[in-house]
Amino acid sequence: MMDKRKIIGVCLSQAHTFLKTDLLAELDQAAREEGYSVVVFNSLMDYYWAQNGRNITECVYDLISYDMLAALVILAGDMHDTQLQEEILHRANLRHIPVILQGDSNPNCISILCDYEDAYKSLIRHVIHDHGAKDTFFLAGIEEEVNSQRRLRYWQEVMEEVGLPCQEDRIAYGNYLEADAQRITETCILVNDPVPRAVFCANDGMAARSELRIYQARVRLEWHPAGKSYPSGARRDVPEPTACKF
Repeated sequence: MMDKRKIIGVCLSQAHTFLKTDLLAELDQAAREEGYSVVVFNSLMDYYWAQNGRNITECVYDLISYDMLAALVILAGDMHDTQLQEEILHRANLRHIPVILQGDSNPNCISILCDYEDAYKSLIRHVIHDHGAKDTFFLAGIEEEVNSQRRLRYWQEVMEEVGLPCQEDRIAYGNYLEADAQRITETCILVNDPVPRAVFCANDGMAARSELRIYQARVRLEWHPAGKSYPSGARRDVPEPTACKF
């Protein structure tokens, strides 16, 4: 980025959500401190493989003026369409534009990946050892997606480490979608007696919906005249995305 071009492009989706606005604000501030500006190429669609497919909203990425860019950032965690990522990366490479891919790995650009294996496994062990959750369930993301595979593997490795079951009937794929998480959680509640003591989820959206659905179901069970009684009235722990205690 030593030439006269002073614009950094950012490709992402759903920039209006609060986590994205914070990220863009921080990136813009850092760029301005170095004399650069940020231009955002954004779509309202999130491009999850399981729900969207190719559609007209992708045309925004055809508007990228590569020749005006000093560098291009692609947030792979937002754009799950790998073909779309490859197309953008290829166009940038043809023009010798440096590309930074955040959240995935590609040999044709700079890649940034988070190594959270130790932290993720520590959280699982904490729930098992400190909260006494021996009967668990894992709500994975998209079956073929790398982060979903990693998180599922971490859970399986910890389960095997402590001698707890982790067979296929304790795993379901929610595709990172809240609606799927609710459906799977409802099935889990109906089929399993007792309900698993802990449901580990591959992302926060599914965790929030699953936690809410379990909370609602157990409140009804407690209040229903013919239902079961659960201690403490199904109260929630803080922080909410981390643990739900009954």
